[in-house]
Amino acid sequence: MSDHGDEPREERPSDSQEADSDLGKRSRTLSRKGLQYAAQQKHRQTIALHERLRRVIRSVEGADSITDSVLNDLATTAEEFKAVLQELLNLHEQDKYNDIEHSSRKH
Repeated sequence: MSDHGDEPREERPSDSQEADSDLGKRSRTLSRKGLQYAAQQKHRQTIALHERLRRVIRSVEGADSITDSVLNDLATTAEEFKAVLQELLNLHEQDKYNDIEHSSRKH
C-alpha cells in the first residue's frame, strides 16, 4: 500500500482553501502554443491600431485646423496601441524558448 493514506485529512482542506484564496493573486502562465497564439493576436492588434493611427494622422495632414474629436481619436488610439504593445512585450518576456519569434516568421 502507499503512504498517501497515512496523511492526516486535515491538511488537505487547508491546502485547498489556501489555493482557493490565492486564485485571484496567481498569474496565469501560458503553454508554448498558447503563448504563440496570444503573441500572434497581439501582433495583429498592433498592426490594426498602427493603421488606424496612420489614417487619423493622414486625415489631419493638410487640414487648416485640428478638431477636438480628431485629437481625442488620436489620443485614444495611441493609448490603445501603447497598451497592446506593452502586452506584446510582456508576452515576449515570458517566451523562454523563442517560440514567438519563430511563429511570427511563418505569418
